Amino acid sequence: MARLKTHLKAEGAEFLVLGQLLLHRIPSYKTYTNMPGYDLVATHPENNTSARIQVKADGGQGPAAFLSIVLIVIL
Repeated sequence: MARLKTHLKAEGAEFLVLGQLLLHRIPSYKTYTNMPGYDLVATHPENNTSARIQVKADGGQGPAAFLSIVLIVIL
C-alpha cells in the first residue's frame, strides 16, 4: 500500500481552521515558513495581543473523518 501524503492533510486542516477564524471575523494568518511550534496566529489589534495556534489532524480517511479529527491547541 502506498504511503498517504500526511502533509496535505495537515495543510488542509490548517486552512480549514484559518477559514473558520476569518468567518468569525478574527484577524488571523497562516505561518507559511514552518514556524516551530505553531501554524496560525490570531490577533486582537485593539488589545495588541495575539495567540499562536497549533493545528493537528490525524485519523481516518474521507471528508467526514477529516472534519471530525481536527484538534486546535492555543499556545
